[in-house]
Amino acid sequence: MRLARDREQKREKRKARTAEEQEMHIEHEHNQKQKKVDMETTTEREERLARDRNRKKEKRAAETVEERELRLEHRRNNWKKKRTTETTNKYNEHNCEYLSSETDEV
Repeated sequence: MRLARDREQKREKRKARTAEEQEMHIEHEHNQKQKKVDMETTTEREERLARDRNRKKEKRAAETVEERELRLEHRRNNWKKKRTTETTNKYNEHNCEYLSSETDEV
C-alpha cells in the first residue's frame, strides 16, 4: 500500500516538473550514472560485461522457437523501417528538385 502511494507521489511530482526542471533532472541522472561508470575499474567493467553477455546467452538458450522467431521478426521489421525505399526515394526526389532549382537560377 505504501509503495503504491510512493509511486503515485513520484508520478505526480514528475508531471508537475517544468521542462527546464525535467532537463536538469535528466542531466543529473546522467551525471550520476557517469560517476558510477567512472568509479568502476576496468576489470570490474569487464566482469560486468561478461556477466551481461552470459545472461543474454542463457536467456536466448532458454527461449522457445516461437519466441526466437518473433524476436528475429521484430528485428527484421525495425531494420526495414529504417531503410525503406520510399523514404530513400523521397529524399532523392527532394534532393534532385533542390539541385535542379539551383541550376535554373544560375
